[in-house]
Amino acid sequence: MEQYTEIDYRLLVDHLTTAILLVDSNLDIFYLNSSCEALFDISLLRASGLPVINLLQTPDDTFNTEEALLNTFKTGQPYTRREAIVSVNFKDIHVDYTVSELNSGKSYHPLLIIEINPIDRMLKISKEENFIQQHQVARQLIRGVAHEIKNPLAGIRGATQLLARSLNDPQYAEFTDIIINEVDRLRNLADIMLGSRQ
Repeated sequence: MEQYTEIDYRLLVDHLTTAILLVDSNLDIFYLNSSCEALFDISLLRASGLPVINLLQTPDDTFNTEEALLNTFKTGQPYTRREAIVSVNFKDIHVDYTVSELNSGKSYHPLLIIEINPIDRMLKISKEENFIQQHQVARQLIRGVAHEIKNPLAGIRGATQLLARSLNDPQYAEFTDIIINEVDRLRNLADIMLGSRQ
């Protein structure tokens, strides 16, 4: 049992799939795990000591990241940003991230731990699901409209046939034939809208 108590915390943190950043009170990068290195395409050696704002600055600038980080140091209050956009090598990445204070005692300076989860894949899946749902709703609407069109068309066709028989006059046959042909054309269009099930 004792051998497991000696495991270096970095070994554990480096095997997490969540990107982890540790930031010092100057808002400089103190540590990042391998998932964070992969996400931001930067090594710990290159990133160490750089301002964290270089990684977390959002293109829209509506959220003051620096102020929020300093506020967490000051108050100890964690915060979470949802669907934040960060730029990596001129490419925007959507992430959720949570910032909280990590204070492990008097011998260590306080640090912020930032847990970052890329959500581009989840957003893409969500958009695809919305598209499929909208497509299904539109298809149901079209099928409903087509079905509602067919009923009156059948009535018009039947009434026109009765009219043609009752008139029994060749001069009106041309007009009733036009009505029947146009009704049939619209009925065929409605059948196409209904699809192969009808």
